Amino acid sequence: MNIILASSSPQRKKLLEQIGFDVTVMVPAISETRDSALPIEEWLCKLALAKAEDVAKKFKSGIILGADTIVVLGNKIFGKPRNDEDAKKMLMELSGTTHKVLTG
Repeated sequence: MNIILASSSPQRKKLLEQIGFDVTVMVPAISETRDSALPIEEWLCKLALAKAEDVAKKFKSGIILGADTIVVLGNKIFGKPRNDEDAKKMLMELSGTTHKVLTG
């Protein structure tokens, strides 16, 4: 079964392939700017849905998977690290803290 992944996450693609799916990656063209009027969990789910809907416009059929994951420490949202140095800095900031990892 082919899954159309509306995400640029190489980890998500690899996980799907490991459990036996053929995966086509299509990066959605949407804004990921946070809508601060919404609770973060609701915004994240809307973002994942928007990714899937954007990619679905380009296919006549198939299973479209839209997802997004963020890390939240207090009021700070961590996006994807830009490079190894940025990743290390994020991990150091999160180390020893209670934080949330949310996926929509």
